Amino acid sequence: MFREIGYHAEFERMDTKKFYIPHTRQRGYLFAIRKNPCHGATKIPSHVVTNWKGMVKDLERPASATLDAFMLPNDDPRVLRGRARLAQRGKDSSGNRVDWARCENRHLLARSEEELGDQRPFTGWSDAGNTALPSFAWNDWMNAQVHRIHDLTDINTLRLAKDGGIDPTYKTMVWNLSQNVDRDTMGKLGLCMCLTPSGVPYVTNRGGPLVGEEGIPADDLLLPRESEENLKDLAGNAMSTTVVGACMLSALVLGHKALYESDGKKFGEIVRSLVPRPLEPANTQIEVTQKLGSYRVEQLSLGQQPKAPYNDLEHVLSDALASAQKCLSEGRDKILECSELVKCSLCSQTCGVEHATPARKFEEHNFEPLGEFEGGRVDPCIFRRKLLDQLPMQIVLDKFHPLKENDISSIDKDIWTSWSKALERTTTLVDDSESGKGELAVFSFNQIDRTHEWTVQYSSANGSKLHLRISGTRAQWFLFAVPPAKRGAIRDVLERPVARMLVENASKTGTPLSLLSGEWELCYPLDEVIDIAIRGEGKKLESWASKLGLKGSFEKERRFEQLRVSIETPGHDQLKKMVNGVFEVRPKCGGACGSLHKRISDGSQEDVYFFLESGRRTMPYDDAFVFSSSKHRTRYEEYRAIALSIDPKAKYRPLAPTSDKEEFVVDKVKAIVPGSWIATPQARAMPAKESNIAFSYPAAKPTVPMTPGGWKSDIPVQTETDPLYRDCVAASTSASSTDRHNWVDLNLKKAKGTLDAIAFVMPRLSVPTAISQSWVLLDNCPGIVDENREDVPCSKCAPEKPRVKWTRVTEGKKQLYLPREDVKDASTYEQAVKHRPHPFIVRLRALTNEEMNQSSGRALQMSIGCNVVSLTQRSLGLLPPATLAREAMKQQMLLSGDRAGCMFDFRVVPHIDKSSSSTGMDFKKLFLTSNKKDKPATQPPHFRKYPLRPEQLRSLHWMLSQEATQDPYLEEEVSEAILPRLDWRAEGRVRRPVLVRGGIVADEVGYGKTAITLGLIDAAPAVNGSHPTLPAAFSQSHFQTKATLVVVPAHLMGQWPKEIQKFTESAMKVCVINTMASFNSLTMKEVESADIIVVNFTVWSSDKYLTRLARFAGVNASSMPSGKTGGRRFDAIYAECLSGLGKRVQAMKEDCSTVFDSIEDDAYSNAMEEQNASSSVRLTKKKGVYKLVSEEATKEAADASHPETFGNGTTPNGTLTGGNRKKGMLRKDGINDKLPNADRDPW
Repeated sequence: MFREIGYHAEFERMDTKKFYIPHTRQRGYLFAIRKNPCHGATKIPSHVVTNWKGMVKDLERPASATLDAFMLPNDDPRVLRGRARLAQRGKDSSGNRVDWARCENRHLLARSEEELGDQRPFTGWSDAGNTALPSFAWNDWMNAQVHRIHDLTDINTLRLAKDGGIDPTYKTMVWNLSQNVDRDTMGKLGLCMCLTPSGVPYVTNRGGPLVGEEGIPADDLLLPRESEENLKDLAGNAMSTTVVGACMLSALVLGHKALYESDGKKFGEIVRSLVPRPLEPANTQIEVTQKLGSYRVEQLSLGQQPKAPYNDLEHVLSDALASAQKCLSEGRDKILECSELVKCSLCSQTCGVEHATPARKFEEHNFEPLGEFEGGRVDPCIFRRKLLDQLPMQIVLDKFHPLKENDISSIDKDIWTSWSKALERTTTLVDDSESGKGELAVFSFNQIDRTHEWTVQYSSANGSKLHLRISGTRAQWFLFAVPPAKRGAIRDVLERPVARMLVENASKTGTPLSLLSGEWELCYPLDEVIDIAIRGEGKKLESWASKLGLKGSFEKERRFEQLRVSIETPGHDQLKKMVNGVFEVRPKCGGACGSLHKRISDGSQEDVYFFLESGRRTMPYDDAFVFSSSKHRTRYEEYRAIALSIDPKAKYRPLAPTSDKEEFVVDKVKAIVPGSWIATPQARAMPAKESNIAFSYPAAKPTVPMTPGGWKSDIPVQTETDPLYRDCVAASTSASSTDRHNWVDLNLKKAKGTLDAIAFVMPRLSVPTAISQSWVLLDNCPGIVDENREDVPCSKCAPEKPRVKWTRVTEGKKQLYLPREDVKDASTYEQAVKHRPHPFIVRLRALTNEEMNQSSGRALQMSIGCNVVSLTQRSLGLLPPATLAREAMKQQMLLSGDRAGCMFDFRVVPHIDKSSSSTGMDFKKLFLTSNKKDKPATQPPHFRKYPLRPEQLRSLHWMLSQEATQDPYLEEEVSEAILPRLDWRAEGRVRRPVLVRGGIVADEVGYGKTAITLGLIDAAPAVNGSHPTLPAAFSQSHFQTKATLVVVPAHLMGQWPKEIQKFTESAMKVCVINTMASFNSLTMKEVESADIIVVNFTVWSSDKYLTRLARFAGVNASSMPSGKTGGRRFDAIYAECLSGLGKRVQAMKEDCSTVFDSIEDDAYSNAMEEQNASSSVRLTKKKGVYKLVSEEATKEAADASHPETFGNGTTPNGTLTGGNRKKGMLRKDGINDKLPNADRDPW
């Protein structure tokens, strides 16, 4: 088509998995250039377009990183929040489930033809919809899915078990569960299937789906309200960027000349109209203008802190055990109480009670109460802080000299050479040609991870890693070299640690424990092959495949209850102590393919397990049975210490013969000892040489003014008054002012690499007490106020949200109203939010040797600012518009001479992310107070015949005091910002005083709450004075009345008037609104003179009342939803009605004679709006596409006798003709014709 309209064009279909990304997404790409360019651009020959396909082909490179590299850890707060969100959404949509009967036959046919059996081994779903996934999986999410997804998950599990002996819960695969059972739903190992908004991308080793933030650079995007479907669509498109980039680069390289003007001989300027421009200019530069007083300087030590909390290793191990993650739901910082945890008596697996019940099938376990820790559980945040104080932030490794090659026999020379060089690069940086020695590599602190054990991570400039793992039984260091990118023997060797060290408790009494003491061992690349015998004995149990219910040859498959293992190769005494013995199968405790065996011991020995080590992305023939002291599910790139591994070539599987005659079987197989650990006594780890690091911070609370444009200033470290700059890194007189102030602002959304490089300093920085211990009040005089003396948010910091329009959508036979943001408003808002000032400002500056007064060296100065004015303005933008309670408080405060404006303050505190809880925030409970100690009130003046009891008078006294209070209630909004890596959280708060009276009387049934309430109405004028007057801002839009409104359910409408008569006799004038008929007969004069108005709640929630309200307020009555359903649309239209009601009251006060005409005009306008809606929007359900569809009813209503007029009284352009104006309105309202005379609309 493009060729036919004057283009050179080529088309090619490409797949993202061929362009660096482990994601398959096939899309077509087109490159086209005009044969005869416009705008004076250069003419491009056709072969340029033809060569484009070849250049894109040259840029192809299959994905080398597995999908795990792009996924978030399962305990990441974003994943846990996504889990709770997806599970809740599934519950909310449970009413729209597809009938299982429509899919059941297809699923039964697949099970029968493939001999998969009829069991549901993984989900354990029942016809009632309940599921029972293993404790690691997302049972709450799966429970909210339909039966088709439940059964498809089980079928896929059975398929992999049958065809490849694969346990998918240990492999990284993405299943598209939105497809039918007879489609390809499983994909390939380590490769993500095409992500679509309607897809269900289920991750097998997670036991749950991908969440929206995975697969996209979530930290770089503004994602405040995107749904999971939007995020999945973004992720799918984001994973196509490598293909798009290759296509665009190739097109620009070959066809860039088409963007330039040409006079036929040479190229001129670029054609500006061909280049896209940003929608808005970049953010205004932040100016550092404030001087916030004096600063205090502290020297920072990167070594072990003088007040390190631990003096012995046992204390460290016990705290590590008590604070470690016992259940995935705990996330990174949350802990469950011991009473909420259970532990398997067979394999020591722990998890939360809610994840262990009901009993699971796939991994049953034998769960029992965990029991108490000595001293209780330890807060992980506290242990993390203690551990940071105990450790140095920088470590160097010295004298890691391996043995000579001649001292080691039977070692491959090439592997030895590569391994030796890798070890040397790990511990040293550069070679010194004169001395022959290299500079020691510095390992800087990176982060601390909390799983079933604690891992402290260090890294060096050359990419080497140093990890400290702390469990309940040991603390051990592991040193990792950088493996080559190319697969091969040396890569396999270097994926294991090159050295390790078991921490020894070598501290002296009363001195802090050093976690660097112990003897190092090097892991030489010498994999020894030995012979072992495995004898199967004991009972014959069902094999894993047989237990799953697979048919055919699997039905009779068995395995032995016990395996007796013995090493037959001489030597290896230490290894024999660990491996030799009887291993008993644990069929309830899982392991890959149900392979977990545990060595039988008397309890004095360390637990040893024998199981199938299933790699996350390896093929089944590469997986092998191993012996190890750990059996947990490893995370991505996590190293497991393996003592002995069965050679994968042996294809060993612990199966028993089907014949009952054979009581035991002996398998003699080859096993591999992975590496040879040899002690290196001279090697040592020690803290790096201390650097000169100083920390400068405000000595007292800063005074920050709230002024117009104040967002342009942050809280800086002043170079003129800051003693850190003046004394520690004072500038030389020869340095220019430009050089001294050459700061670089970090883009915090894209500064992860920069912040990681200086992460070793962060744990030593603490939030200044001047801004963390209490809120710091901003000086808000004179403030930023409008003509009503109300604080107004800054439009730059708190941009106005887009207007929402409700669009009528046709979905099948349904007519729906969906909210859609105004496109122009939304575009402006999104750009404004992206360009608003960031609350945290981090600036870096490299210092020269002259500035440091040194001949050589490197130094970096970092300034951290907090734009608290902008942050508090965000909070102000979240406050609702001023209400009656606000105006009343403001009026009272202004009369007393007090400032009635908002109060702005801020603080900066350490950030702890506990938002991953599936139950949401833990709010404080509401407690009811007793009236036993309250003073009794006097009897109400008209309660002569039936006086109140003493306990009722005490309640009345409290109620009167609540009604008389003048104390302000502070409305509050808080905006937060988190400084990454440093984990500081800035909170900007705004508080607005409002006058709130009343309370909750929650006495028991029969206590006399009705009588006490009537007593309050009777006594209040005499005790608390006259009724308050309306604030000036509401006086025009409201009528003043002394009446107390009592809203009661329908069954109490008869009781309340009788109770009023009983207690007050005839002292109170009462109006009763029981039906719409009584509402129609009510006049404003009666309302103004009434003492009590009793209204039936069903009247106000009825569609008749709401329709009447809409018409009176000038709102389209047919757009008002039912009050019974409520919802967001009801709230929006009801708010519009209240706004119109106020305007109508104001018009009644100004000139009542014009009100009825304006009501009629509004009704006519609304009727015209309905008539002109000659098209609606149809939702096609394909990527949420909306299409306009003609309103057939309007076309069919044409009057044959009046070809120029439709039968509904409108002209072709939708205008109501004169004689039909009233008729059209009545028919559009559609209510008068259906009501009896008493209920008809008086207008």
